[in-house]
Amino acid sequence: MVFDGEKPSDLLRVMMLGEIYSKAGRKAVASLVPKLRQEFKLDLVIANGESAAGGYGLTASTAEELLKNGIDVVTSGSRVFDQREMVDWLHTGFNRPVLRPLNYPPGAPGKASWVAQTRQGDLEILNLNGKVYFNEMESPFRLMETWLEKREKVGKKNPADNRFSRRGYQ
Repeated sequence: MVFDGEKPSDLLRVMMLGEIYSKAGRKAVASLVPKLRQEFKLDLVIANGESAAGGYGLTASTAEELLKNGIDVVTSGSRVFDQREMVDWLHTGFNRPVLRPLNYPPGAPGKASWVAQTRQGDLEILNLNGKVYFNEMESPFRLMETWLEKREKVGKKNPADNRFSRRGYQ
């Protein structure tokens, strides 16, 4: 739903983009996302960038290009490590909002979630990969249940951080 006129103060507007593919996709992001952010008063833009490097994965420079051109959080999937440099970059670029799937095997480099700061408060973005054609991955549904249970316990231990529940982010 797109609202006409002024944006209500309690509304969080998030745009989610599917897979950004190759140079053409990056050019589209550079030319359109800044305009869309302004026109629709977007608070957060999340995009899948796993094919931004010529259709084969993501590189440090393509990730930085997407972030520079208005993407707040870059998600990925099965092709995140197609470019060897991403393995090292995800080890060292931990402070960048570029995510690999949570249900990758233990020890995979990178992080699976990012807490974005918005005018409405913190919002955690979690990246999961489906299992179709990927039998080695844990079920995203079971893993999400475990993730939420852990978040719920964190909230109970620290009443100041009681924003997570089984229903998701509150």
